Amino acid sequence: GTDVSWEAVNLPVGLGGTAICSVWMNQATRICDHFHLRFDTDPATANQRRQAVCHEIAHSVGFDDYTSTNPPSGCTHNGPNGTLDSHEIFHINARY
Repeated sequence: GTDVSWEAVNLPVGLGGTAICSVWMNQATRICDHFHLRFDTDPATANQRRQAVCHEIAHSVGFDDYTSTNPPSGCTHNGPNGTLDSHEIFHINARY
């Protein structure tokens, strides 16, 4: 299973967080064994912090940034409330 570590750091303005694979199990198929998540220490609102955490954790379980013209409203597409929507939950349940 994937391990996840995280830290609070000073990130560039407008960047709430990052998710970087530090140990690949299989880079060709994009299976990561260890993600390192970083969150901005800027005093953002509680909703912005929740959104960043939800979004970056979603990367650690296999989500890419959502690029469809009909995006979901959840955190993988920077939805406003830092929660997963039913579309995202469906994909997590299908995968795991």
